[in-house]
Amino acid sequence: MQSHSQMRVVDGARVEIGTFVHEGQPFAALGSVVDERRGLLVGYVVRRGGAWRLTTWDGAQIMPLRRTSAYRGLRGAWVHCWTGTLNGRRYSGRNGGASLACTLRARKA
Repeated sequence: MQSHSQMRVVDGARVEIGTFVHEGQPFAALGSVVDERRGLLVGYVVRRGGAWRLTTWDGAQIMPLRRTSAYRGLRGAWVHCWTGTLNGRRYSGRNGGASLACTLRARKA
């Protein structure tokens, strides 16, 4: 399966579009988003070399992450809480764990 991604700047935010080809048909989807002006990050949580990281769809690192807690949600699925710093600004968010998308928002000062 072939895949690639493209980064574009849209309204001041870096937006990634990921594309893969399956049986000759291309499929595209939103990848990562880095919008520091609005305090919004969207990426994928991965563990490399024992360290957690927020990455783009294509695997480039956005920032290191620290898991602050994990708990079982109402329906029994695990919820992981993350925090990280990008350009001196702290972000936090939650997701279902490794390899899943995660939305992080800037913390209030």
